[in-house]
Amino acid sequence: MVIGGQAVLAYGEYRFTRDIDIMLGVDTDRLQDVLSVAKRVGLAPLVEPETFVLEHLVLPCREDESGIGVN
Repeated sequence: MVIGGQAVLAYGEYRFTRDIDIMLGVDTDRLQDVLSVAKRVGLAPLVEPETFVLEHLVLPCREDESGIGVN
């Protein structure tokens, strides 16, 4: 599911953002799977995933090539 500014764009409200918010329908027990996929697509976590994700239920990342944030 795409949320945040990208979802707003889909409904016709144009605005510039430098990040993409994505919601995954997985539990924290799948964190290693999420990290594996993130690495394959060029996303680098900006936090220590094992502690931050369990506390905040979000994994802030940055795409290597563009520098765009993915949360």
